[in-house]
Amino acid sequence: MKIKLLLLMFCLIGIMLFAQTENIYTNQTIPEFSMQELYVKGSDFLNWYKQGDETHLNLNLEGNYNYFSQKSDRNVTVYGNVQFSYIDSTETSNFNNLVSLDYERYFNKFQIFTNDILQINFANQTSSDNLYIQLGAGYGRIIDVTQASQTYTLFNELDIEYSEDIFFKVSDIIGKKEEYKQKYKDQADEKYFYDLAQIIGKPESALSIQRILTNSIYLLTTKKIGWQIIAYYSNSFLTDEESNGDIHLRGEYSKPISLDKQVNAFGEYRTSLDEEAIPELLVGADFTINHLSTWSSYTGLSYVRSLPSSGDVISSMLLEAGTRKNILNKLVSEVSANISQESDNDARIEFKVNFIYYIF
Repeated sequence: MKIKLLLLMFCLIGIMLFAQTENIYTNQTIPEFSMQELYVKGSDFLNWYKQGDETHLNLNLEGNYNYFSQKSDRNVTVYGNVQFSYIDSTETSNFNNLVSLDYERYFNKFQIFTNDILQINFANQTSSDNLYIQLGAGYGRIIDVTQASQTYTLFNELDIEYSEDIFFKVSDIIGKKEEYKQKYKDQADEKYFYDLAQIIGKPESALSIQRILTNSIYLLTTKKIGWQIIAYYSNSFLTDEESNGDIHLRGEYSKPISLDKQVNAFGEYRTSLDEEAIPELLVGADFTINHLSTWSSYTGLSYVRSLPSSGDVISSMLLEAGTRKNILNKLVSEVSANISQESDNDARIEFKVNFIYYIF
């Protein structure tokens, strides 16, 4: 059964490699843009219940910050995450902080990169730290072309006749929102949406353009195209456990299918440099579809298998699916379910409801 699942995964990846898409993603040069977002997310945000004379209160809140900059010769990604939880029945609280910096430098098709993650956890007046570092190199590049997808949606929503020249001008302006903020300060939004309305020939539609492009679903769905093969070394520091680190060999592939669908696939071989380490093989794929400009869904499958020279094989599988829908302009609801299984253990089924609010 496990071998069949592994073969199925490779077949799915093979099918994706031949997926077709529209020329709008391949006819332009590498889009240069930057974006940032800050949002709060609540899964079981407030849980209060009363039984007899006892009352209980549980809190859970999460905040996230993302910054991404794409240039012709480099990518920079900054991610921050803060989580707080409190359970009054046990008088326990947890406060977790994570900061990640990812820098990729490209020399034509070749790349070198580093990814550094600092994690600090506080639980009941005790703390634990971890610094995780990746250093590697590779060949190929996966390019973010989300703004081309947003431009298409804008044309479709406003019933604009397609013109390749206007399309790429609008796509270019969409990617320069951060530049507008730096140049025009408080008048940035007004100038930004006015210029877009002028380019598409509908100066009276600035407010409609603003409504479409500030829809939070755009912030949750990305379009990427390309492939890359990378090799890197990783290790954890600031922990009590000593390790010689891990070596990874990974391949990734991303491609939009038409203008409202996206597929991604990966395969990875990793092994520890410690003695008697057992290598592992990881494969996975995911699929995203935008049903409407305010509604998207996704599904994904991943599989991990140990590769021992002798003895038992350990494996795990995760199948997940979910859908996201705008409730208000900056408030998104998410319903998701996943099935996971490790080796011959019973499968675990989870169902979650989340709410995500975008501050910017």
